[in-house]
Amino acid sequence: MCAPGFRWEGSSVDSNVPQEGQALRQYVLVNKILEDFMGQWWKAQHKTVDRRVLIRVLSPGEMTTDAHVRLGGVSHLRHPNLVDVLDAHVELGWPHLVYEELHGTRLDA
Repeated sequence: MCAPGFRWEGSSVDSNVPQEGQALRQYVLVNKILEDFMGQWWKAQHKTVDRRVLIRVLSPGEMTTDAHVRLGGVSHLRHPNLVDVLDAHVELGWPHLVYEELHGTRLDA
């Protein structure tokens, strides 16, 4: 796991930081929407299918074998109250999870 307080912006090498327009396999990062100690959330677009998704780019070290095992356990679940996990892999050294994009109102609004 990474140390608490890890921030991508603190990286001294820009090429090691996900960038808008960067392709991660079949997805293109559109805009960053959130950043926390575990990584970044991005809106992304599938390259060939007209589908928007959310991508969680994890901080280095966050995608462990345990995370893969947990992902395998939940990726087959389908329920109206669960967000679908569509994909997971490591590209350009960045482990990431791909989720369906949901639309609606915030619960705290």
